Amino acid sequence: MRCLLLACAALGLLGLSGCVRSSTVLKVKPDGSGTLEITTVVAQEVIKQVRAEGAQELFKQADAEAYAQQLGAGVTFVSAAPLKDDFGEGAQVVYAFSDVTKLKVPQSPTQDSAKKDPPLTFRFVKGETATLTIVAPPRPAPIKPDQIEEPGPVEISRFKEQTKGSRIRIAVIPEGKLVQTSSPHVDGNTVTYVEIDYDTLLADEAGFKKFAVANQKGLAELKACVKDLKGIKINPDPETTIEFTAK
Repeated sequence: MRCLLLACAALGLLGLSGCVRSSTVLKVKPDGSGTLEITTVVAQEVIKQVRAEGAQELFKQADAEAYAQQLGAGVTFVSAAPLKDDFGEGAQVVYAFSDVTKLKVPQSPTQDSAKKDPPLTFRFVKGETATLTIVAPPRPAPIKPDQIEEPGPVEISRFKEQTKGSRIRIAVIPEGKLVQTSSPHVDGNTVTYVEIDYDTLLADEAGFKKFAVANQKGLAELKACVKDLKGIKINPDPETTIEFTAK
């Protein structure tokens, strides 16, 4: 079970209960200000279960407004819009920030779990070429070789059920011209920090077992492993740098 918990931590899933699709997009200007767009959609079966238990209003604007305080000093609520699609229901919330170095971006897809899990933080250096650095929370120490565990079929089956249809994405879009980044996942001006399609990732059970084992061994093993896995884009480095200029 420990190996699965460590894998969940690496995938931003420790606080996930039910099937969720989450997208967090950070847009940063050359002066270090910008916006944070958080989109969360909860699976329809989870929505039905929660409503059957008596909750009718699942996404409240007042909660979204209050959540700005958890995202860091100087973060303000901009807007919230309800969403509904074939997968489920949710909301898209936009926040503004004046200083990205004070921002705390949750890795977990729900507000309750984000309160407990360490967030992503940032460093920023202004200049003709601005440099944004994403700082990940410290990784757990590597597990001793004789204590490494591999998830069994029952654990993987349960994990598949818990994450059915789930997707998580965190990306950064510098508002200017991207010069270079240490992330291997770039599309135009969009730098992907992490993007996971759990159905695709878990369809390859052998690959997922390798991932769980590599994550217990250390950073080098994890980086080598994720290069060959389908359904996951991630830069496991402790820091990810993004250099850009104004347009």
